[in-house]
Amino acid sequence: MVLRPDWLSPTAWLSELHLKDSREGWARYIDQLAVIAGDSAAQERLGFDAISRGCLVGTDAWKKAIAREHQHRALEQDLPRQETRALKEERWNVALEQSLLERHKSRQELASTPGRPRRKVEIASRVRELSGAPYSWIADMLSMGPPLAVRVAVWRSCNT
Repeated sequence: MVLRPDWLSPTAWLSELHLKDSREGWARYIDQLAVIAGDSAAQERLGFDAISRGCLVGTDAWKKAIAREHQHRALEQDLPRQETRALKEERWNVALEQSLLERHKSRQELASTPGRPRRKVEIASRVRELSGAPYSWIADMLSMGPPLAVRVAVWRSCNT
């Protein structure tokens, strides 16, 4: 049994990495991402800063889902970048506060706990779901380490 969303067609890039579209192949891929998440030199060498900018690769259904998820951004097109960022951060903060209230936690409690324990990952996942906050912001707010590691941890929590 393969552990991946139906809309994801990974054949080309998995084969490029010499991995199979199988439970074991995906596990190896996730492990590779976790290693890269903690290695900024590897991220730079692999060009992570430029991956998929302005490009959607996937099925039409996936593209439509992404468009629905990010439709709120259309309202921000005419605003200066600094104002847009402030609006987004407010939305992210509201989502974070809501997620913390749902779990009876405070920012101080989470900030004093390093790493990515399950409760932090659950909160990160919920904030992402509610607001689309970037992993870099979530990682900073919850003191969770490198954003890519947070992304992998959230993905794992949603797919196990």
